[in-house]
Amino acid sequence: MLEMTVLHIILLDITMLHIIILDITALFIIMLDITLLYIITLDIKVLYFTVLDITVQCIIMLHMTVLCIIVLDITVLHIIMLDIVDPYIILLDITVLCNIMLDIAVLHITILYIIMLDITDAYIMMLDITVLCIIKLDITVLYITVLDITLLYIIMLDIIYHIP
Repeated sequence: MLEMTVLHIILLDITMLHIIILDITALFIIMLDITLLYIITLDIKVLYFTVLDITVQCIIMLHMTVLCIIVLDITVLHIIMLDIVDPYIILLDITVLCNIMLDIAVLHITILYIIMLDITDAYIMMLDITVLCIIKLDITVLYITVLDITLLYIIMLDIIYHIP
């Protein structure tokens, strides 16, 4: 299991990066406190919902559409409540719908799913998707946010898999 000291430092680094780049101090200080609290207690389901709330808040601040928030809500909820195979099928349907209406929404959802479904390939696939999207779009702050949220999910899943 991860040592809490190392974990705290990692989360602090991610939080400070958000504060410096996005200048939304209050939100990410709250994120750090809540996240550490739930990680220490290892209340995994609550932690999932906490990260979801943070993600939605970030999307709102980045002026994303309501569609992205709704889909994110649905997909993460399915990940929590269903077997790991079922939400992947749901992802395919929802991604097709979002791809028609909002490319950026697909980016968020795809990265979140990759991290939660397959942590082994997550790093490689995350890099591929991020590089591809950066080439097509020029929304620097958005991709920094996505990468940081992704790291948060990786840390969280690492804890889950290391529970004795």
